[in-house]
Amino acid sequence: MPNDIQKAIGMTLLTFWGISVLSITSVLAADQDMFEIYSLEVEGHICEFVTGEFNNDNLIDLIVIYSPHSNRYTRY
Repeated sequence: MPNDIQKAIGMTLLTFWGISVLSITSVLAADQDMFEIYSLEVEGHICEFVTGEFNNDNLIDLIVIYSPHSNRYTRY
């Protein structure tokens, strides 16, 4: 029985720690430009990631190149 209580307390502390870390990182990121990341589900293969500064806003932009086919030259 004491092991079960210790496990429950440990899981509670671990959960609290995880929430705290996420909250702190959210606060630290609050001074940056706001943006949203949406879950994107596609069928196909990711061919490449490209990063760079493409629109002169002094932020790093990320481009994901993927192909819905097995031919990597048919890309979006």
